[in-house]
Order: sequence, then C-alpha cells, then structure tokens
Amino acid sequence: MSVRHLWRPLFLGAFLLFMAIPLIVTLIFSVSTRWDRSIFPEGLTIAWWEAVMAKPAFSTTLLNSLLVASVTTCATALLVIPTAYVIHHRLPRARAITELLTTLPFGIPGVVLALALLRLYSGSPIRIVNTPVILVVAEMVISLPFMYRPVVSALESVDVRTLHEAAASLGAGPLRTLLLVILPAIRSGILSGCLL
Repeated sequence: MSVRHLWRPLFLGAFLLFMAIPLIVTLIFSVSTRWDRSIFPEGLTIAWWEAVMAKPAFSTTLLNSLLVASVTTCATALLVIPTAYVIHHRLPRARAITELLTTLPFGIPGVVLALALLRLYSGSPIRIVNTPVILVVAEMVISLPFMYRPVVSALESVDVRTLHEAAASLGAGPLRTLLLVILPAIRSGILSGCLL
C-alpha cells in the first residue's frame, strides 16, 4: 500500500476511535466498582445495572421512549417522503424555501421551539398539550432535517423523471409510482433518515 492510499484508513480509524472511546469508557464506568483514584477502574461489578433494572420505572420509561421514537420515525417518514418527492418532481422552485424550513430547527433553540409548540397547540380544538402526542409532534419538528436531507439526497441520486415517465407509460398512477418505483429506488435514503 502506498503512502498516498494510507491516509484514508488512518483518518477513518482515528475518526472511529474518536467516536468509540466515549462509549467504551461509559460502558466500563457503568460496570466499575470505583474509578476515581486512578486512571484505571479498581474493580468490576454489574450491581449498578441490576439496581437500575430492578426499578419498575426503568422498563416503563424504556418502553415509552421506544414507543415515542417509533411513532415519531414513522410519522416523520410519512410526512417527509411524499413531500420531498412532490417538491423534487413537481415543484423544483419550492426547494429553496423547503431547505430553509427544514433547517430552522437547527437554528432555533429548543426552549423557543418548545414554547412555540405549546403556544400553538394550546389553542387547538383537539387536546394535544399534556398528552404523549405533543412529544411526538415536538420530536417530529426536531427530527425533520435528519429525515429530509437523506431522502432528498437519495432522490437526487436517481433519475426520478425517467422512472416516473416509465411507470406512467406502463399505466401506473402517481401514488403507485411513488410506492412501487420511487420508494424502492430511494430506500437507502429512507433507511438513513429513519436511523438518524
């Protein structure tokens, strides 16, 4: 291997190490009996894990978190995928404003977003505030850019117009084209967005 090709694996390895070290140290700390007098832990135990898992609130909290995350992911995907498809295929002039709107959650502090959501939904006829639905809505606002960018990138990597015309020539309508032709073509972007 030449020196020119050596920097890529080194850079990738350094990045992976940089990302993995905090996770590894946290895991070691969670099974250490004591780790404050030296650079190495003094002993290992799983007592801390047993104490946390013995609490009834742990399983309830974990299940609630998984439920909110799953519902948020599905709802965001159902909102973003058709929107990104329509904007990419039918309304290319709306891309700039959509890019701006989807990056707003990065620029607005979380406290401001939370207060805005509470203010917006407190006056709605459907009671959303003080229910789990407000958590899903808030998470959707925060996760919107993480779903939108990968889906748009996947749409830009395939020739959507040609796929759409080919499906239309075979008699498929817009919804069928989206479900049976476009979604399989951009599944990597959808999966990336869901994982993010």
